[in-house]
Amino acid sequence: MKNRIFALGVVLSLSVATAACAMMPDAMPHGGPTIKEKQLKPAFADVAYSDKSKTQKLDVYLPTGHTAPYPVVIYAHPGGFKFGDKTMAPYSIVHAILDKGYAFVSVDYRLSGESHYPAAVQDFFTATEFVQSHASEYHLNSGKIYYYGESAGANIVALAGLAADNPVFNQEKLHPATFIKPAGVISLYPPVDFARIVEFTQAQGCSGGMHFPGLNFEEQYLGGKLADNVDKIHAANPVTYVKAGAPAFFIENGSNDCNVGSEQSKLLVNALTKAGVPVFYHEFPGAGHGGPEFETQENVKKLTDFLK
Repeated sequence: MKNRIFALGVVLSLSVATAACAMMPDAMPHGGPTIKEKQLKPAFADVAYSDKSKTQKLDVYLPTGHTAPYPVVIYAHPGGFKFGDKTMAPYSIVHAILDKGYAFVSVDYRLSGESHYPAAVQDFFTATEFVQSHASEYHLNSGKIYYYGESAGANIVALAGLAADNPVFNQEKLHPATFIKPAGVISLYPPVDFARIVEFTQAQGCSGGMHFPGLNFEEQYLGGKLADNVDKIHAANPVTYVKAGAPAFFIENGSNDCNVGSEQSKLLVNALTKAGVPVFYHEFPGAGHGGPEFETQENVKKLTDFLK
């Protein structure tokens, strides 16, 4: 199986390629083939959902053998807020979602090399507004929207699910006072509290891991050192927005996640549970930050059952 990040090198400039090749493997999940590697073609490709950046594009994949309008899953990719794109969704999961009659929309958002927090979250909010307002053009059911993200994308979709009425996240939408509440959120191995990543990974006895000559991924995303961005850390933490009545969550992580720490997911799970929000949670013993365990036929069925 090819590593999901194989194709990323071609879009990185020569000046950063040497440093990136050492960091990217730790930024990305190591699962099965992606939709790009399996050459899954979208029904609508590179649709611009905003005009502030060339990055703001999405792809729409439609199911076959089902009747439109289709309920839709909107996806935010992983990559430490610095790498990745909309073509790296895991094929096994996307195929299963389509097979169940759901459309799949994969979103590109501005990365930390282009814009800092909260641009990525604002992009996802803007993309969801576009999907809802243009649903009839793409044969989608605007009243049945789900969010799905991995790693950095899992943080983004958790915020989109829990902070639908946040004025900062909504401000770049055409109609910032119109809020979208998804029917459910799938958040796989999310970074939740950036300030506790080192604490959690060290407590697990993680060795090796990511090494940075300067700012780490979260710091590059926030635009400065963690110690200087306490307010942003709080604002980027999905737990900040947990309240009764939030959409149901599907959360999974590995017990040996040395990227963000296995306790990260539990911060969110505990907050959701305390607020009475329905949450399905599972931790894979021995698994890391993504991997084949998350893409088995048995686990993918759990994920698609959650959508129902």
